[in-house]
Amino acid sequence: MQDKDFEKYFISEVSSNERALEMFEKMCSSDATEASKWFVYNWSNCDNFYHIVDDVRDILEGFNFRAEDLVLDKDRWWWNSLPEELLVYRGCEEGRENGLSWTLDKTVAEVFAQGHRARSLAKPRIYEKTIRKSQDVFFATNLREEQEVVC
Repeated sequence: MQDKDFEKYFISEVSSNERALEMFEKMCSSDATEASKWFVYNWSNCDNFYHIVDDVRDILEGFNFRAEDLVLDKDRWWWNSLPEELLVYRGCEEGRENGLSWTLDKTVAEVFAQGHRARSLAKPRIYEKTIRKSQDVFFATNLREEQEVVC
């Protein structure tokens, strides 16, 4: 499958609330190269995946994904400009600090804490932590200007 096929697959075939599970299933039945493409080209279009967050993390760790290898060319300049130690934020429902999506921009986390795509949060919370770029980040993208790191 060519890269453009990975990129378009979920957008036209599956709703955003179903994409994470579909992506995960495709990754599980793929080798590392193909799994990385399923992830990179579909991650930002997934919603509602907290119920499988540990499973997704396990597969990312199992394939030893690192952002340095997966960052798209469009984001390479941004990724290379970042320091090794990163302070990241996560805006989410209280108790969901174990999620994969974090941002370098606290304002973005504040927006997500208020809800996202017509969802409001009962107990919004902003978490923060310090991570190492070379060791803790599976993937990173700034295509939506959200400075997202997956860790």
